[in-house]
Parts: sequence; C-alpha cells; structure tokens
Amino acid sequence: MARLRCLIIDDEADARKVFREAVLAACRDMEIEEAGTPGEAEVAIRSGKYAIALVDCNLKGATTGNFEGLGFARDLSASGCDVIVISGMPQRELATLADDVAKAAFMQKPVKHAELVVAVTRTLRSREERPPCRSELPLGLEFDPNNLRIVLWMGHRVAVSPTLYNLVQRLARNHGKLVPHTELLKCLTSGQMADLHSQIRHLKGAFRAVDAEFSAIESISGRGYLWTS
Repeated sequence: MARLRCLIIDDEADARKVFREAVLAACRDMEIEEAGTPGEAEVAIRSGKYAIALVDCNLKGATTGNFEGLGFARDLSASGCDVIVISGMPQRELATLADDVAKAAFMQKPVKHAELVVAVTRTLRSREERPPCRSELPLGLEFDPNNLRIVLWMGHRVAVSPTLYNLVQRLARNHGKLVPHTELLKCLTSGQMADLHSQIRHLKGAFRAVDAEFSAIESISGRGYLWTS
C-alpha cells in the first residue's frame, strides 16, 4: 500500500526539523517532503497529492504578500489535503484569517513537540474516519453522506457493522492496490488474523446479498486483500 505523504512548508530549517520529528512520532511510515521557500513550495504542491501538510503562514521571499503560506494552505486543502496552519500570531486571529481553508487546524508558535504530535495524530485519525469522496471510490461504491455507517453498492444499501464499514473504507481507499493484513487488522479490536478472515467473509456476504455476482474483494495468499474494481 502506498505510504501517506506529508508536506512541511517553513522557511526555518530548525522548525522544519521539529515538525518532521513530530510527524514521524505520529506516523512512523509517513513520506515527508520539505519546502523552505515559496518557490520550493510551489514545486512540491505541483508534484502530487499529500495526506497532510504543516504550513507556516509567513515565508521569507514571499511574492504575494505577508501571508503567502495561507495561499499554499488553500491550494493544498482544495486538493484534499488536511492542513495544520502554523503562525506566530494568536490562534484565534489566525483561524479568522484562514477561515476559508477547509479541514484545517491552527497552532501558534512556538509549537511544543508533544502538542504537535497530538495535532498530527488527531488530523490523521479524522482523515481516516472520513468517508472518501466519490471520485476516490471504486465504480459502483458509495457512502451515504447523511449517514456515515451506510454503504451503497450499485445504488443498493449494504448492511454492514462498524467493523465491516471500516474494512470497506480501508479497501476502497486503496482500490487496485494490495492492503496488507497488518493494515486491515487495525480495524478489529481483537487484532486476530482468524477474526479478520471471518470479517472479510461476512463483508463479501453482505455485498452478495445485494449483488449475487459481487467479486471485487480478492485474497492475496499470505499478504492481504485487494479491491479489484
């Protein structure tokens, strides 16, 4: 499964180091890229999608005003990235200034390591629990926007438990890619492999109850599961 990507935008090398350490403390497997100038930030944002970004408002060398970092935060947010906006100004003023940055959290410098770890962890957890948008899903699969526990397949409601719902999300977010057993086990309170295989059988059965020919979930022996469509 592809690693999550994080972008850190700050013109101070020491700050970027602190941010990097906090991100890795929250998610050890995160792929991190850094940008120390507006130009580097522009190149990084064009290079692909990020799951999370830590962005300083004020960047040296800014060409579009005192808060060029907010522009980058807006661009990242528009692409589906969750953003933590960081600045030396009071948090309330920052939140007002950046109220059009969707899915953003705000922190005031100096930022303590422990607080940043908590913020990153909370942001990643919220992202994981949020249903994917339709464009990110396999063809035919939808999540009811009015009920985060309802799954639709070809327009029909699929009866799923909270555990099955979480499994669907993990597989659907990565459709076409192998999702390792270790990743799927995080959806189970028991953490037992036998329970995982049992839950996957229940999941397939739930989909076949509305589509007898459903075969999108495949087992890759000894490795994990794959949503093929």
